[in-house]
Amino acid sequence: MEIEHFLDDHPLSLIQDQKDYERFRCSVCEKMLSSPSYGCSYCGFFLHKSCSQIQRQLQLYFHPCSLELTMRWGYICNACFDDRSGFSFYCQKCDFDLDLECALMSTTVKTEEDGQIQHFTHRHPLQLVDLNKEQDEVYCSICEKPCSDVVYGCRKCNFFLHHSCMDIPQVINHHQFHPEHSRPTHIWIVQVSRL
Repeated sequence: MEIEHFLDDHPLSLIQDQKDYERFRCSVCEKMLSSPSYGCSYCGFFLHKSCSQIQRQLQLYFHPCSLELTMRWGYICNACFDDRSGFSFYCQKCDFDLDLECALMSTTVKTEEDGQIQHFTHRHPLQLVDLNKEQDEVYCSICEKPCSDVVYGCRKCNFFLHHSCMDIPQVINHHQFHPEHSRPTHIWIVQVSRL
């Protein structure tokens, strides 16, 4: 079985030999191959099946322009601030980069079944946190009021949300303070560290 993919000029064949999974890395995510994967032995280009479904462009809520999948050498991801090389979702106009992990995390929504969710206001999944067991006082990153009882949060970033604040819209159309805008107004959350 072969597929055509926009990232390579050659047809990519389904890898049959299990030994190849131990020898090669995916050209997109750079992780070791696992079944099922595709590859071109002529040019050494390999893809997990899941990575083969990556889009050429992404439009994310926190950046106004489309992001193009681009090969970049030596960039800093604008979400996690890690130094990267390889594929990036890139906006040339704004010089804005997202590594694949952050870009794909931003498009994934997790369910409450596993005690975590992906909320549009934060790049990491938010875990259900019982503040009755916590010693430190935490504040909601939206309304900036103290949190109590059970909230969703990211301890790594000290980012927490009241359940009632989680329902804010990503986009507000025709708001009274910006009636002249022809495009919707986007909600931006800026986290301020407390001393």
